[in-house]
Amino acid sequence: MKEKTPHIAIIGAGLAGSVLSNRLTEAGFLVSIYDKSRGTGGRLSSARLNDTSADLGAPFFDIADPEFQTWLATQPTARLWQPKHISFSNKALTKPSVYVIEPRQSALTRALMEGSSFISQCRVGYIWPEKKDGEEQIILRDEQGKGLGSFDAAIVATPAPQAAPLLEAVPRFAKRASEIEPTINWVAVLQTNAHTSTAELITGEHPVFSRCIKDSAKPGRSGSDRSEVWFIEANTSWSTANKDRDSEAVFDCLKSSLFDLLNIDAEVISYRCHRWLYSRNASIDEGFLWDAAQRLGAAGDWLQGEGSSGAWRSANLLADQLIKDLQ
Repeated sequence: MKEKTPHIAIIGAGLAGSVLSNRLTEAGFLVSIYDKSRGTGGRLSSARLNDTSADLGAPFFDIADPEFQTWLATQPTARLWQPKHISFSNKALTKPSVYVIEPRQSALTRALMEGSSFISQCRVGYIWPEKKDGEEQIILRDEQGKGLGSFDAAIVATPAPQAAPLLEAVPRFAKRASEIEPTINWVAVLQTNAHTSTAELITGEHPVFSRCIKDSAKPGRSGSDRSEVWFIEANTSWSTANKDRDSEAVFDCLKSSLFDLLNIDAEVISYRCHRWLYSRNASIDEGFLWDAAQRLGAAGDWLQGEGSSGAWRSANLLADQLIKDLQ
């Protein structure tokens, strides 16, 4: 084992980045995580709504992957939830149980990052290997060129389009990332004074929606006795057609469609509307990217499967490799 404790930089505080940081800190590595946002979560992020909050990203975890399910069951704040499920045509459906995190999805990434150093609101713009004091190191700079430090390795755990320019030190990695074409999805979360008796998950064919979820019905959500919170996700077709519309205009359309669907005329207490430019993507199924000579790699759902389980699996595969190579 090397005398010097390896110090790893991770760019991206979503599920892949946080799982990787957890594995590495448990193995004795030093980890610094950089993210352009104020908080953790990435596509598991949450939004504050007046006196409560709501999940703005992935609303729950499907448990089709047995290994991912087993891991989720070990997380202290994970709870099983079986939402009452109907179609947009009001047909009763059966939805297998899913996992949600209390009190919000982003709490999972925050817990996994304990023991690492988190640098928020920092856009990394440059990653390049160089020798320092006779040792191979990798240098990080922000978008203004300010030095962020030198590390024993850097891992990019962002969506592929954001990863591509950060992987230029290994051209074949940058090329792979640049070839990924994610889908766009508009989402909104809104808090209303309504109390509906409808189902908690609505899916199926709809001209606007992909799915609607009663966020306040999830286990451990605060304020559910005083108001109702809905997460609404537009389908890819509608989102793509409206990708350049003003967010207020998009919200008005989504809200009106939801109220029509639920047959309510409610007051909106608070809301947030967000366009996920990198919502979902096909995977190239390489597991992870890692160049030991350049000390540069990548993890994420675009590299292994799709969705949260793909991000989790990619991060674990890369963690195994880093521990083997650097410890």
